Formats: sequence, C-alpha cells, structure tokens
Amino acid sequence: MQQDWADPHVPRLVWELTRNGKFLVKTAYQLVVDTEEQRVASSSMSWPVKDGESIAFWRKLWSIQVPPRVKVMAWRFYFEAVPTLSNLSRRNAGVLAGCVWCGAGSKSLIHILEKCEFTRVVWALSNIPWRVLGTWSEGVATWIARLSFNMNKEEFEWFLAICWALWHSRNKLVMEGKSSSPLRVIQHASQFLNQYK
Repeated sequence: MQQDWADPHVPRLVWELTRNGKFLVKTAYQLVVDTEEQRVASSSMSWPVKDGESIAFWRKLWSIQVPPRVKVMAWRFYFEAVPTLSNLSRRNAGVLAGCVWCGAGSKSLIHILEKCEFTRVVWALSNIPWRVLGTWSEGVATWIARLSFNMNKEEFEWFLAICWALWHSRNKLVMEGKSSSPLRVIQHASQFLNQYK
C-alpha cells in the first residue's frame, strides 16, 4: 500500500492491486497465492511427488466424500504441517519427546500414522491390506499421494477417515488424558464417515 498525498494534511492509503485503490479480500488472497507459488518455485526443498501426480492427488482428494475437516487434515499431513511432538520440539515449544501411545522415542508423523505399535493394530483392524499401505520410504507426501492412486474412491475415503480418527484419538490422549483402544479408533472412523454420508 502507498499513501496518496493529494491532500497534504490527510494521508490516504491506496491498495495498489485494484484499479480504484480500494482494498479487496480477493486481491489480498491472490497476492498470498502468488507469493506462495513464488516461494515454492524458488525453494530448494523439492517434494518427492511429481507435478502430474500432485495435481491428480489434489483432484481426487477434493472430489471424495469425507467431511471437510478430513480433507484439511489430509492437506496438513501432506505438508507435514501438524503439531507433532517432533515439529513442536523443532520450534522449541518445550515438549517432551516420545510417542503418547507406545512411549517410543519417535514422535514424528511417520511414527504416529504408520510405525507405532498402536497404529499398526489399528491398520490391521481396518481391512486395508498392509501391502497397500506400504512404507514411508519416500516421505509423507508421496505415501499419501501414492495410496490415493492405488485405492479406489471408497478405500481412500476409509483410509483418510482412519487417519483422522488416529489423529483425533492421539489429540484426546495428549490434551485430555482420554485413551482409546485400536478397535475404538476403527469404530470412531466408521461412525464418523457413515454419519457424514
């Protein structure tokens, strides 16, 4: 924004992104999107998912029938933008290390969603074949995107509902001290998905 000094005694702010100089949320949003695209393009960090795969993943994610909060959670998981203990400790948030379910030293999203013994029992109860789940060898973004390609729409919806129920159960334990069993996590995911549909 620049100040328009037509009247030297009354400063006036002018929004440069509109013709009339008035602020619009639409133009502010576009500025943020453009800035983020430039940041990602110039970033040295490259996502392991190719552009075509990424576009296909986002199309599938936004087209499935799950509650919006599950889609947002998947978006946050994809970019590892969730408050895991490892992310919080990296930001010096003063948190203790360790998994809330199994006590293992790992506290990352990888551990929460795939490596933890509690999580492995949840996946075993889910009827999603372990061979489909695979491993995290290429990172969270690639894992979720590739799973979306290897599953039909209903399977991917079920997978994301379980991820949401796992994250919800973990947060209940961390914030309220309320624990769940792996079977209860599966039941919660099923009820949550069925109520939405």
